[in-house]
Amino acid sequence: MKAGSGGSGQFYAFYFYAGWLETRDLGAHWYPITRDTLSNMQTPSLLTDPVNANHLFLGGDQGLYESHDDGNHWLHISAIQGNVQSIIATNTTPRILYCTSDQGFYHWQEGSTQITQVTLLPMGFLLHDWPLIKQARHSMGYQGKICGSPPIAEPPGHIAGILTGEISFR
Repeated sequence: MKAGSGGSGQFYAFYFYAGWLETRDLGAHWYPITRDTLSNMQTPSLLTDPVNANHLFLGGDQGLYESHDDGNHWLHISAIQGNVQSIIATNTTPRILYCTSDQGFYHWQEGSTQITQVTLLPMGFLLHDWPLIKQARHSMGYQGKICGSPPIAEPPGHIAGILTGEISFR
């Protein structure tokens, strides 16, 4: 389950082989936001837009997709290669998006078509004051759970952890 940004009653739920469903009335009614092959996506990751509830990113074993109409239509973002494991965004305007897949680590500015793949990273690369991630800080604190480790809290502008983990900004 994931909370949406369209109000206090909006939530998303993922069901294997059924895909992502959305409710905007605290679960009284559920509507599919994925159809056809996207409903079969395994290991899905969903990112919502805090400003526009209809803007979504969906990643998983079929790559990364973006929707501007609450999942009625999905555009495949072909610059992101492989099985998408996670996608996060800063809360700045415009947002900076970060995506990890089994093929690499990517970042781009929302609205831009220029997606940068960070190359030559060994598996389990340790992040600590890494310049590309530091762009996302903008006076934000860091809190996250990384590869099953206990929550780590660092001062604003500092990020420590393993690349393959989950990173969240507050």
